[in-house]
Amino acid sequence: MGRRNMMIKRSMALLLVSLLVVATSEAALMANEGFDYAVGDLNGQNDPNDGFRWGWSTSTYNVEAGSLSMTNYPLATRGGKMAGSGGARRTFGFRDLGLDKDNLIDFSTDDTIYMSVMLQRDAAATWVELRLMDGSYSTDLVKFGLGSNDKFTARMNGTNAFGGTVNGSDTQLVILKIMSRATGNDEIFVQGYSEADTIGSEPTTWSASNSADMSDVIAKLDFTASGGHTARIDEIRIGSEWQDVIPEPSVLGLMAVVGGGLVFIRKRFML
Repeated sequence: MGRRNMMIKRSMALLLVSLLVVATSEAALMANEGFDYAVGDLNGQNDPNDGFRWGWSTSTYNVEAGSLSMTNYPLATRGGKMAGSGGARRTFGFRDLGLDKDNLIDFSTDDTIYMSVMLQRDAAATWVELRLMDGSYSTDLVKFGLGSNDKFTARMNGTNAFGGTVNGSDTQLVILKIMSRATGNDEIFVQGYSEADTIGSEPTTWSASNSADMSDVIAKLDFTASGGHTARIDEIRIGSEWQDVIPEPSVLGLMAVVGGGLVFIRKRFML
């Protein structure tokens, strides 16, 4: 009897430790902009440790208190969010993402990058998008986000593709996958999630996709929205895998798993 109790306690301890490690660990992000800044003017603010190399440059966008949130996506958000009306451009340089260059991705090489962002618009039939630009800031190489046609946008090398459905003014989680190739067409894939959706493993069929044979280098990010409408953006995440840019399991969910596991272990040893 004593040996059985010891085995039960040991199994419970191992389960608790393994699940708590999952609960407290962060995905291996290359960059994470959580807008954890002072409320007010966003211009010049930057987090060089977790965000990007250079500060924001904008005259119209501000930091608001409180993060964007989605019930089904318990992101470990930090600080505030970016908010403002469309019509102006903001840009900043990407930090070194471990690619041996100060750029997000070089379309002349073989590579895969994932990027996610939380977006919110104030009305249907308006747009809010992120544009990945070249170093001269003259060309949007890739654009993704929420289109004014209430679909998710996947623009590449000047050509638009749309898919999925954007639900009104719900907060949306939008994920971009870039597959660059040294030879042949480069590809992008965009997946959008509304608040009522369920997120899972990387999809085999995405909301929208696009392809083009490119050789440019992405060096800048621009956030843009419909003129006269308020848009909000939060939690820009960049990583090399799908798991890097999707939400972590919620603590409550993990506690339920722990509880279920403990009950199972106890019953297993009592049989």
